[in-house]
Amino acid sequence: MEMRGWLRRRRGTARSTVDVDQIYPYLVPEDYPDALSTGAQSQRRIGHGLSVALVTPTGPADAQILGAVGAANLADAGIDLATAYGHADRTLSAALSAGQIALEYFERGPSGAPTVVVSGSWLAATTLVAPGLYERMTRFLGDDIVAAVPHRDLLFLFGPQSSAAMAEVVAAEHRDARKPLTTGFFTLDQDGPAPRP
Repeated sequence: MEMRGWLRRRRGTARSTVDVDQIYPYLVPEDYPDALSTGAQSQRRIGHGLSVALVTPTGPADAQILGAVGAANLADAGIDLATAYGHADRTLSAALSAGQIALEYFERGPSGAPTVVVSGSWLAATTLVAPGLYERMTRFLGDDIVAAVPHRDLLFLFGPQSSAAMAEVVAAEHRDARKPLTTGFFTLDQDGPAPRP
């Protein structure tokens, strides 16, 4: 398919420089169209068919558009991929600390047991990879934490005793989602998320 008109001219123009303080991690399916990116991003695969891309938002808070951050953008900014992920992790942590992502604790969540629900932002599911999330959640859920990200705007954190009941909730959220991610569960510990069998 040949590009015509405005799109062809637009893609032929110079790239804008990425503000490294506005780079965010973004949880996406591994088949997410990521042509602007680099194959080295596969180092951030977290399991259940998900990986962590780098994006930067543009536009007002109520109508943001996410743009992929690729190798050319990083070269223009003078940083490598590892440094970019470091910036992205700090930006995500700052958004979490500033309350831009809602975290709600329910003593009796959907399964009847303690549950933390993360929502209210396009970063909700991505919070799964936020540095220090495990340490923040242990006081609510104990040391054995299970996580689920049925879609972009939702992250559930709960204890393993709730897994069977939460499977139904997660499946329903995933089925009805505009931007589905996975029905698979993750174990969350101090090293971050890992897929549960």
